[in-house]
Parts: sequence; C-alpha cells; structure tokens
Amino acid sequence: MRKILIVLWAVLLGLPSFAQNLTPKKVGKLWGFVDDKDSIVIEPKYTAIGTFKGYYTWVNIGGKGNQKNPMGGLWGVVDRSGKEVCPVKYNYVDLCDGEVVAVNMGGRQKKNTIVGGKWGYVNLATGKECVPVKYDQVGPFNYGNVTWVYNGSGITKKIFTYSELNEKGKSENCRRFDMPSNIKLKDCFVELPKSEAWALIDKSGTELSPFSFISVRDFKNGYAVVYNNDGCGLIDSLGHLTIPCIYKHMLDCYPEKVVWAWEVLDNWNWNYNWKVVLCSAVTGQVLTKTRYRDGTEVSEGVAWAFDGDKYALIDVTGKEVIKPTYLEAFPFRKGVSCVWLKNSNGLRMGYVDTKGNVIVKVEYNKVPFRFGDKSPFQYQGDRVVTWAEKRIKKDYLYEEEYDWIDLSGKIILTTPEKTFSITDTIPNELWDY
Repeated sequence: MRKILIVLWAVLLGLPSFAQNLTPKKVGKLWGFVDDKDSIVIEPKYTAIGTFKGYYTWVNIGGKGNQKNPMGGLWGVVDRSGKEVCPVKYNYVDLCDGEVVAVNMGGRQKKNTIVGGKWGYVNLATGKECVPVKYDQVGPFNYGNVTWVYNGSGITKKIFTYSELNEKGKSENCRRFDMPSNIKLKDCFVELPKSEAWALIDKSGTELSPFSFISVRDFKNGYAVVYNNDGCGLIDSLGHLTIPCIYKHMLDCYPEKVVWAWEVLDNWNWNYNWKVVLCSAVTGQVLTKTRYRDGTEVSEGVAWAFDGDKYALIDVTGKEVIKPTYLEAFPFRKGVSCVWLKNSNGLRMGYVDTKGNVIVKVEYNKVPFRFGDKSPFQYQGDRVVTWAEKRIKKDYLYEEEYDWIDLSGKIILTTPEKTFSITDTIPNELWDY
C-alpha cells in the first residue's frame, strides 16, 4: 500500500497544478504574477498580461492602453511557471485550446478586429510553429485535430473580450484567450464572404484538402458541409469528400451519420421544384427511394419525411416505417411523437412510437406537441405522464375531459382538469411512487 501511495504522489507531482492562484501585479511600469503570499512567481517584465483561466495566458510587450486589453505591441504566451511557451514576437495571439495557439504576423488592431498579416499556429509543448504563418485566416481547433484555413481577402478576424469588475468595482473589457469548445467558425470573423478558397488542415500543418471551397461549415458529428461552384457536399475529418458537391443545400450531419440533401430538378425555379433525400455521410449513398419535399430532424434513429401532402416515418436506412399518413408530425421525445389526422370531426391528435405503433389513439382534440409538456407530472424520471383533451357531450353541451396517459399508452386516470393548483388534492394515480 505504501508503494502505491508513493507512486500516486509522484504522478500527481508530475501533473500541471492549478492549485496555486496567480495574480497579476504591477512593479513599476511592468507586470508579472505573484502567488497567494505575494511572492513573485513570474518576473514583472511585461507591458500587459492576461489572467490565468487554465494553464496558459497571453503576455504583451510594447502595447498601449488598458492593461487587460492592450493595442499593438508584441504578443506571446506563458505557462504558470513563467516559461514563454510561445515566443513574444507576434502581432497577436488567439484561439488557444491548451495545445496550440493561433498567431498573427504583420497584422494590426483596428477597433475590435485584427486586420491583415498572416496566420499560423504555435505548439505550446515545443514553442515552435506547427502550422506555418502563411494563411490569411485560420479557424479554431474546436472539433478535434482539424480546422479550416482561408486564403483570400474579405474576412476580418474578431477580437474576443469579456467583462470583469476592476478593483474600483467598474466593468472593464478584458482580452479573451482560451476559446470555448463550442465556438463556431462564423463567430470568429466579421463576415464570411462566399469567395476565394478554404482548405482543411490538421495540427501538424498538413493540408488535408485543396483550397477548393468557397464556403464551409463547422464539423458536426465528424463531418462538415462544404460548398464549391457546383453545389454543396460533405467532407470528413481526414479531408475525404464523402458526398460530392452536387446538391443545392444540405443540413449538418446527425449522430446517426446521415444527412438531408436537397436535389434541384429545375435550376431556373429551384424554390418550387426540388426534392430532399437522406444520404449516408460515410458512403454518400442515397438511402431513400422516395424523393420527399422536406425532412425533419433525425432523432432516436428515425425522422419524418413530407411528401408534399402527408408525413411518412423513415428510419436511418431510408426505409419507410410508416407510409405517408399524417397531416402533421412532431419530433420524438422519450420514443414517442405527436401526430395529427383530419377526419369529419376536424383535427385529431395522438402519439406513435419509433416503430410506427400507435401508442395513444389519434382521436383527441388536443395533446402536447411533445409528450408530457405543460404537465405538472412531466419530470418523474422515466415515468412521464401527459394529458390528452377530449370533448364529451352532456345535456346537449360539450365539456372537456382529460385522459392522463403514460408512455406505454395506458390511460391512468380521467379528470375534468389538466392543471392543479397548490391547494388541490392530486390524485394518487398520477404520482410515481
């Protein structure tokens, strides 16, 4: 046991520790960092410095203006030991993900943007450029080890800031450095013109695709939609075009590795003459035999497809689980979906499951679009209870009654009300004991 504890202690000592709180401190005209005992950890030799949110922060020499948001000068990156893991020689540093940081050479700050210069990336483990500083713009590595780079004009890089209260209690803008993992490509730039060329690179600087795309999207579930002059297609993280650019429009890839794509039947009037198909993101194969007018979100392995009149239910192989049947259909929740039919009595609503089975008969006047919504009993773990409104004729008048139904389709109780106040006695049958 003692040997195991010694090994664990040695491992912990080798890991980066954020336990030591480092605070910016000004000595004379220069800035450094001190620990909780006010002892200097990083020598005060910088004109401006950031704040440690993780293991790294930016530093600046020669910048003007606000210490936490300077303009101009030279930029670099230090770790918590004070080591300059990115040399202080660049005109800007940004988009740090803990492994690499984007660097700019030759650019200048104009308001809240960086204009001109060339971009690349520095590896923070080696302090060397892993992606050469030769691109007009670079995106964030926020979906694995790949990002989009751009060569051309018309795009300006945004400067990210956040608000923080200073010692006087006033709000001031601070330069943001660590990028959130969910940041999108369009959030990084002032505009994204559909011109010039985009390419895909990895963290070693290898160009995985040619500069052949006029517009690109962020990766979703391992794939990204791309556009060239012929149309749009799909690319994987290795740079392979799994779906050629032959479609007019395409939605992002779902976790099931399928995408909806729009085929144009008439280029002169495509808004009225097009069909959608479900395609495999992996092989590019068109999975649906029928060409539909629209398709809904793929959820729980199925999706609704609209043929222009009614909705059919299809699975991720493109097979129709339900032929075009329903006037309207809504996304699945807990394995069931709200559907509408129209008969002589008007609209009728109910629920079906992902296999096409009717769970709640499509005969009610009103049900929630999502099973359990607007129900005081919707948050009972796996037991979700919903209401379904029906009209009962009594003495020549119609009154509303509410069936309370669980996910198996079982009617638990019928009540005259669908809401209960804090003073009401709740029927025991509706609680999950």
